[in-house]
Amino acid sequence: MSNTRERLDAVVDRLRAAVDELDDIAFDVLRDASARGVDRPNVDKEIVRARRSIEKAVLLLSGE
Repeated sequence: MSNTRERLDAVVDRLRAAVDELDDIAFDVLRDASARGVDRPNVDKEIVRARRSIEKAVLLLSGE
């Protein structure tokens, strides 16, 4: 069982890194839109939805 937990913990770590990367991308998208004076791009909404889904997976796999 320990090996399974270690493997799941490794996946959780990678998922958390993906959340951080999506945050960075979302901030870049919003910063660019603000600089151009345009509304919130649809891609930002998609990034936020993906981020939330990954966060749910982290919660499920980590047991938090």
